[in-house]
Amino acid sequence: MCPEGGDAGCGAVTALATADETTGVWRDPGFQADHDPLDGHELFRGIGPFVFDRAAYTATIERFRPPRSTNDDGRADPQDPRGR
Repeated sequence: MCPEGGDAGCGAVTALATADETTGVWRDPGFQADHDPLDGHELFRGIGPFVFDRAAYTATIERFRPPRSTNDDGRADPQDPRGR
């Protein structure tokens, strides 16, 4: 990821992330240096999919999210794009 803008223009290892009620899955990992979908030569063949327990996966991701914005009265800010 590019340190200036956080986009994939400088190159990043990416994966398709999906989830259902019980699992989180990362599949089709590859090296991406733009915003176009990965094509065959950019994929890491023979790696994944990686399957996680959904509750544990969500709890881990939440640990790294910044605190949600609040209004002066402590209620969630409706302009916060996370909407939780």
